[in-house]
Amino acid sequence: TDTATDTATATDTATDTATDTDTATDTAPDTAPDASAPADALATACDPATAGLYQVKYTVADHAEVYAVAKLSDGYALAGVAEVNGGFDGLLIRTDVTGVATWSKTFGGDGIELLYGVAGLPGGDMVVAGSSDSINTADLAWLVRLSPKGELVWQSTLGSPGKASAAAISLSGADLATVGWRQADATRHGFVAVVDDSGKPKSMIEDGAPGESELSALVVAEAGIAAAGRRFGKDASSPGAWLWQLDALGKPVASHVYTAPAMGGSAAEAQAIAA
Repeated sequence: TDTATDTATATDTATDTATDTDTATDTAPDTAPDASAPADALATACDPATAGLYQVKYTVADHAEVYAVAKLSDGYALAGVAEVNGGFDGLLIRTDVTGVATWSKTFGGDGIELLYGVAGLPGGDMVVAGSSDSINTADLAWLVRLSPKGELVWQSTLGSPGKASAAAISLSGADLATVGWRQADATRHGFVAVVDDSGKPKSMIEDGAPGESELSALVVAEAGIAAAGRRFGKDASSPGAWLWQLDALGKPVASHVYTAPAMGGSAAEAQAIAA
């Protein structure tokens, strides 16, 4: 079902410097957030004219969080999660170029929906990626395409049988590429999947190495796809930051794990990547 909130209340808390707090999490959670306390979605940006930082809060529900942002031709799209009638639905906020909200919508069914990635498409459509357990009563990777006004164009799921979640999404030529994790037994494995512009799956490849792995980010280039996340050793030891490279045909060509001890820590994880 598509339950829509037409507008978001935006509060601009412009400051010359950003306030550093310990309440922000480094990664989007696998499960619904703790909504025991009210929370507003928050976006922070840098003003290139002044090099100062400014923040905008979006009050869309008693509790809302945003995990991803995409730059569009006339503004931004922010994706995350909002508490709706005691449950959690995927959240999409559309803003103008100054960060002022023009509309927001929530999407979900009887279960829990979380959105971790968003991308703009030619023509103004947007596509979001995350997870849903309202379809087939199982956690599945969930892709949703929306019109410039937030109207549903299509939705697609990946990962069945088992559990799965998509963490990021990007254009790949005329198709869409997404990454995340899938768990068919007791172990999660990172995946890279490609769907066409109608949401129909074209390919999905999973990491087959021993040990658990997850992918959180991707970048698409002419040479192929590079994805980043974390991978555990086959003995379930502490994870290392992981870079997985696939060629233009979707064939894995390289895999690198950057272990925490080599960097002076106990665990490592890659959360973003850029070409």
